[in-house]
Amino acid sequence: MPSNINFVAVAVLAVLTEAITENIKWVMEKDFTRFRILAFIAGIILAMGTGVDIFKLANIPIDIPFLHPLIGHYIGAFFTGILTSRGSNVFHDVWNLLNNVLSWFKEKNAPTTVI
Repeated sequence: MPSNINFVAVAVLAVLTEAITENIKWVMEKDFTRFRILAFIAGIILAMGTGVDIFKLANIPIDIPFLHPLIGHYIGAFFTGILTSRGSNVFHDVWNLLNNVLSWFKEKNAPTTVI
């Protein structure tokens, strides 16, 4: 049985992949508006400015050998900004998913430590 940490890491990466894919799709299909561009830029600026890093919050190390560790921090904040630019509905979905998983672990009397 996988640990909670592994599941949270996979969930975070899956949601982030979806957010990146949707943003690329908007650009490729020319389906982006000024508001989407504004949300994208605002999300990245806010995440980088506040230092919010979803990878650190989920204990997912960013280990790219040829990059300085400080750049890894900015990469985490950048991707967090992309994720937040998708809006609160994405976080609501992730929150519900994680709560369902934690409830399942509690029903099975498994450890529920995620961080």
